Amino acid sequence: MDTFNCELPVGCKIHYNFDDLHFFENKIIFSDLPGIRCEIRKGYKFGFKVSQPIIPNNSCNLSKTYTEYFKLAWPMNDLLIFDSSFHFDVMIKYFTYFQNEKNFFNLVNVKGFELNILEISFSFSSLQDLNISNNINCINCQMNFYNQGKLVKSCNDILQSNITSIQSFFQLSSSYMISSSSYRYNSNLYISLYFCEFKLPLCPLVFKSLFVYTLYIDRLTNTFYEKRLFEISNETFDSLNSFLV
Repeated sequence: MDTFNCELPVGCKIHYNFDDLHFFENKIIFSDLPGIRCEIRKGYKFGFKVSQPIIPNNSCNLSKTYTEYFKLAWPMNDLLIFDSSFHFDVMIKYFTYFQNEKNFFNLVNVKGFELNILEISFSFSSLQDLNISNNINCINCQMNFYNQGKLVKSCNDILQSNITSIQSFFQLSSSYMISSSSYRYNSNLYISLYFCEFKLPLCPLVFKSLFVYTLYIDRLTNTFYEKRLFEISNETFDSLNSFLV
């Protein structure tokens, strides 16, 4: 493997990316390409040991190919969600240094997603060139959504709150720009959900301002022991400006 030219975030290391999907099927398949794996623990904050990480020429390259692999791995049995304490804005800045044509981003074992993971507001026009990732895989995740740490059980929970915009990990990874009259296509975003658990029907509002080229859901089950069925509550909203090809 060629030497990585950039500073690694705290809790992250370079490893040869194994196939997480096959891992949950008890088949571990190793790739010959390196990736960056970050081990997420309680209180984890994405950042660096130094205030100014080493980023030569404002560009990072790991695999020396057109593809980069990134993984955020939560502990299997800890009830940790992807919330604002993660410092997602710092992660956004870091991954903009990877300018490859295709990026794979695996989220493994996360137990839920905060509806607004940024302490400051970003517009989609300012995010359009970030290209955080164009292939997002959620594997063994719980597709629960939270508003300020409280589980969203219905659309009414969102409507009665003071949340002004939905900026979860999924919205912020949509590399699109909204104009007043039309949608301008910027890059393909693929979201795949494998072995994910859906305990409650999802409110359509959690997908507000989400622009996806392909949404793929696999390994759905409905048994006495577990429920992995994708359900959306039967509600409509005029302001739901989502886009799915």
